[in-house]
Amino acid sequence: METELDCEAKDWEIQRRRSGAGISQIYANGKVPETIFLTPDCFRQMCMFANTDGGARIRHYYLVVENVVHEYSTYEASYHQQREAYYAGESGKALVVVQELKELVKTRDDEAVDYREMIRRINATLVDQERRTEELERRAEEKEKRAQEQEKWAQEQEKRAQEQEARAEAFRQQMIRDRDENERGADWALGEIHKRDEKLDLLDRTLKAQDRTLQAQAAEAKLAKAQMDDLAKQMRSIQSSRTNGSWRRK
Repeated sequence: METELDCEAKDWEIQRRRSGAGISQIYANGKVPETIFLTPDCFRQMCMFANTDGGARIRHYYLVVENVVHEYSTYEASYHQQREAYYAGESGKALVVVQELKELVKTRDDEAVDYREMIRRINATLVDQERRTEELERRAEEKEKRAQEQEKWAQEQEKRAQEQEARAEAFRQQMIRDRDENERGADWALGEIHKRDEKLDLLDRTLKAQDRTLQAQAAEAKLAKAQMDDLAKQMRSIQSSRTNGSWRRK
C-alpha cells in the first residue's frame, strides 16, 4: 500500500543551478542540475516514508519520542498527584516516584541524543550519496566521450582500410599489366635469343671452315718451308763445291 506525502507546494522548492550570464548549466545527458529545498516537516515526512533501514530507524525514533512524551505526560499527571499526596502526608513515597521519573526522563533524553546523532549520520550519508552520484555522472560523461572518440577512431581506421584496399587493388592491376608486358617481352627475348643462336651457329661453322683452311694453308706453308730448306741446302752445297774447285785450280 502506497502512502503519499502530506507536503504542499510551499513545503518544497526546486532551484536550478546557473552559471555565466544566467545560462543554465546542462549536463551531457541533457539534465539541468537542480537543488531541492525542503521544510523541516516535509524532510521529516520523507525520512519516515523512506523504505530503507535509515527510514525504519527514524520511524522507531519518533515512536520512542512519542512514548517519552506519553511517559512525560504521565509523569506530569503523576507528579501533580504525588505533590497532592505529599501535601496530604505521603511526601516520601511521592519523592521516590519523582526520582524514578527523573531517571526515566534522563534515560529517554540520552536515547534522544543517540537518535539525533543517528539523524546527523543519515544526513552525512545523504550528502555522501549526492557526491557519489555527481562522481558517477562525471564518469558517465567521460565514458560517453571516450566512446565517441573510439567511434571516430574506428571510422578513421575503416577509411584507412578502404584506402589501403584501393591501393592494393591498383597495385594488383599494375602487377597484372607488368606481368603481361613481361610475358610479351620474354617472348620477344626468346625470339631474339633464337636468332642469336642461329647467327652463332653460322659463325661457328664459318670459323670451323676458316680453321680448316688455315690448317691447310699452314700445312702448305710447312711443306714450302721444307722445300725451301732443301733448296737452300742444295745451294750451299753447290756453292761449297764451286769454292773448292776454284781453290784447286789455283
